[in-house]
Amino acid sequence: MSRISSRDFARTITARESLEQRLGDALRFRRGTVPGARNYGSHLIDVIDRSADKNLFSLIFRGVAEAIRHPANGVQDLRLTRVSVAAIANTYEVTVHCFYRGAAVSLPVII
Repeated sequence: MSRISSRDFARTITARESLEQRLGDALRFRRGTVPGARNYGSHLIDVIDRSADKNLFSLIFRGVAEAIRHPANGVQDLRLTRVSVAAIANTYEVTVHCFYRGAAVSLPVII
């Protein structure tokens, strides 16, 4: 079994923690801002920066779906089922409900 290190390389992390880290990074990085990987990331930050309106939640779902489908993000092994959004102070907690290796998982991401 291969060992997976956390972002700061301080410890070995579980497969689930790795999945949360991969998905969180893909959602939080604005596409086009990572040097050497201009296709990495999502447009979700642009959506979150908008004022809340009746279209916000559908735009968030669409942004998550596009980020998962985009090959440069390396999370195509997820099968999206739904997205929950909760506003917390000046951020949003986006919970991505999906299937990973046949198991249902819910992955919270603060954006």
